[in-house]
Amino acid sequence: MAAVWFITGVSSGFGTEIALRALEGGQRVIGTVRDRIRAADNVAIIEHKGGMILELDVTDAVAGVKVFGEAERVYGRIDVLVNNAGYSILGAIEDISDEEARLQMETNFFGPRRLIREALPGFRARKSGTIVNISSRGGIDGVPGGGLYAASKFALEGLSESLAREVAPFNVNVLIIEPGGFRTNIFSAYKFPQKPHTEGYQTVRAFLDMVATISSDQLSQMGDPKKAASRIYEAVTGEGLAGKAKGTVLRMPLGEDCVTAYEAKIQIVRTGGIIDIFTDVEDNGCPSSESVYIMGFVKPELSVWERATLIFAVLRTLGSGAYTSFIAPFRGSSGSAKYSDHVKIAMMRTILENTTVRQQQATIPHFNEVYSAFVKEKGVTPSHVELPSGTKAYWIGNKDADKVILWFHGGGYNLPVEPGHFTFNKELADLSGGKIAILMLSYTLAPHEIYPHQLRQAVELVQYVFTELKRKPENVTIAGDSAGANLSIAILSHMLHPHPQIPPLNLEQGQKLGAAILLCPWASFSTDAREWPSMGYNASSDYISAPSGNKWSSSFLGGQISDPYSEPLSADKSWWKGLDGIVEEILILGGGGEVLLDVIRELARRYEAVHPKVKTVIAEGEWHNKPIMTAMGLPRGGGQSDAVKSFVKARL
Repeated sequence: MAAVWFITGVSSGFGTEIALRALEGGQRVIGTVRDRIRAADNVAIIEHKGGMILELDVTDAVAGVKVFGEAERVYGRIDVLVNNAGYSILGAIEDISDEEARLQMETNFFGPRRLIREALPGFRARKSGTIVNISSRGGIDGVPGGGLYAASKFALEGLSESLAREVAPFNVNVLIIEPGGFRTNIFSAYKFPQKPHTEGYQTVRAFLDMVATISSDQLSQMGDPKKAASRIYEAVTGEGLAGKAKGTVLRMPLGEDCVTAYEAKIQIVRTGGIIDIFTDVEDNGCPSSESVYIMGFVKPELSVWERATLIFAVLRTLGSGAYTSFIAPFRGSSGSAKYSDHVKIAMMRTILENTTVRQQQATIPHFNEVYSAFVKEKGVTPSHVELPSGTKAYWIGNKDADKVILWFHGGGYNLPVEPGHFTFNKELADLSGGKIAILMLSYTLAPHEIYPHQLRQAVELVQYVFTELKRKPENVTIAGDSAGANLSIAILSHMLHPHPQIPPLNLEQGQKLGAAILLCPWASFSTDAREWPSMGYNASSDYISAPSGNKWSSSFLGGQISDPYSEPLSADKSWWKGLDGIVEEILILGGGGEVLLDVIRELARRYEAVHPKVKTVIAEGEWHNKPIMTAMGLPRGGGQSDAVKSFVKARL
């Protein structure tokens, strides 16, 4: 017997696609729209396929009871209830009125709740039924500017969790659908609060700008709504690819971006072992917030499953090495010029792609461990400074030197320092004959702390060097590689436009930094080869890849929308006006074989347009961060390394 589906909001998007997929599968469909005339095109398509359309405003409690009863009488029952109708109000929570907030909750929460209440008596009596509640990524993490929408979806998900446990004895299934970015009209079906946008909410403004961009190009969204509708249909009916989810899965996150958001949130909650502090609570309360704030990276304790999948990742990496060794002689112009480098890079790329941040942090030595091994090997005396927050920075070279390079290490904000960081920076200190010292910040890794915590630590270090170590700004160089270069750029942004959550740097009128060295700067989190072609044509010659970059940026942002401080190329070009007034000269470097090549070139173009002393060096054939990266036995040195040393030597 064909099941009867009652689907709200079939006028467009997921509602339309689910209705059509159910009809295609031989099911009976009764769909609702608020206005038949406005939705005339899709109403005609659904009715032509055999569906039935009723008008319903889900915020009207009386109409909801009446229309659902009418639908039940058509075929004598409803087997599947799909709560899809909804919309979003976008704006700062401060700007949204009580009336607007109530309407959001009425549509996205109370409306579905009322229909669930109407459906349950029949479901219980027949000992069968399925309730599908369409949530979203907003039901996983709340973004700035989407607070009320997130509240409505969080409420719907909480209700669904409890409901699933209540109705399981009646053989009634509950399914929460959490779509990420799909090619629907979701970013057109939004409203703004009547109150004008309150200035100063930069993260909200960035989110609203992103929504405006997406609204103008719905096709830029990743997900195919037809495929999503098929997966939902299969999970309800037990057929096809997602059929095994029937009756066994409560949540269905749809789309890679949604899954990534889940992983990031899980990592934040786990906090790599720091959560033990909160679970070990004395009767008289929790530990102070300060003790948590100063705590750096704590190695995660991997579960049995995580250890097992780590072993699988290692085996996969070995297999990749073996396969690449076989095909490398036929690579042509793609990949690295040297055979052994090409194989090592392929293995490095594989292990980074196939391990989680937790697994990576559990197996890589921490900053302190690497620094201790370095000073022991070189026979030098360890030395560090401790900032007021408890964050530490470590010296390399003569700490009494007038000139200081503040080096921020890379690793996607998630990976600890590399031994090559200390080796390379000692080379810089040595070539100066003691006239330059390097101070490396041990910032807190993501996801233990997320943006803008690392920027706060970096700014604190710069201010400390000015005020406590008495170094003149013109004798200070900020430098970094990859994510560390991103952090250096964020400091420049903070000097031009003080971050609202971080104290401004105090420089006297006319003072500026001596220089900035940006080695392979991670200036854009986009991994789309259509935007940055080098993500495609250099994919086989670099160990960094789109999956790794997406994983690290997601962990760093922790569900937030990026802004000009965290993602430099998201800033308008006018953002950099005045750059020549805060730093004397800038060196930008990249490898000709790295996936970030086009990102680096674009950053250089923007800087060159506003600053007369910008030097850009692209070293042909070099991969990401070649002067520093030593993992898998990759060789250091090369054109970028020589250029940095030449630049530093010239500043003596």
